[in-house]
Amino acid sequence: RRNGGRQEARVKSTPFHDMFAGIIANTPYMKAIGAEYVGRGADGVTMRLPYRPDLIGDPETRVIASGVVTALLDNTCGMAVWDRIGEFKPVATLDLRIDYMRPALPDNALLATASCYKLTRSVGFVRAFAYEVSPDDPVAAAQAAFVISSPTLRTKVSSSCRPCRRSYTTSNRKPSCAPCRSRRFWACGCPWPGTS
Repeated sequence: RRNGGRQEARVKSTPFHDMFAGIIANTPYMKAIGAEYVGRGADGVTMRLPYRPDLIGDPETRVIASGVVTALLDNTCGMAVWDRIGEFKPVATLDLRIDYMRPALPDNALLATASCYKLTRSVGFVRAFAYEVSPDDPVAAAQAAFVISSPTLRTKVSSSCRPCRRSYTTSNRKPSCAPCRSRRFWACGCPWPGTS
């Protein structure tokens, strides 16, 4: 058990952003298109999409399909929200706007860099760029909003203490809540009516 406890402590102490490469490598669509996690920096989170013939949208121009670029930007934006939060919480795309500036250059890998510039309790706001060499000459620019969910389910209030009006939910009450089995105190410590 001690050894298992040490292992568990190591897993918990690993910064969440160190797991990004594994998350991308195990996301089915990102795996299918060959996307790779590059890293994080002052500009935000960066992902790379190697050029492959099966990703071409137009055989004449050999340009990467716009749907693939959209998926790359969407996933990079989600990673930027996780990077800003610093822990795993379920996130989902609430809004995604992409402006295509020009076609991607054939035979070139595509990079996407995203930065979460504003974070509230429930929404992360992100800007991103897809480019080959520099974000100053983007293929596409994205503006996105992601809803951030709590990883635990919220429960309804089950009862409240009459003297102090403190509410109890199924997640924060003791097994013998409201009042305790001895019928002398509520779970919060207030005396049960009629007892001293």
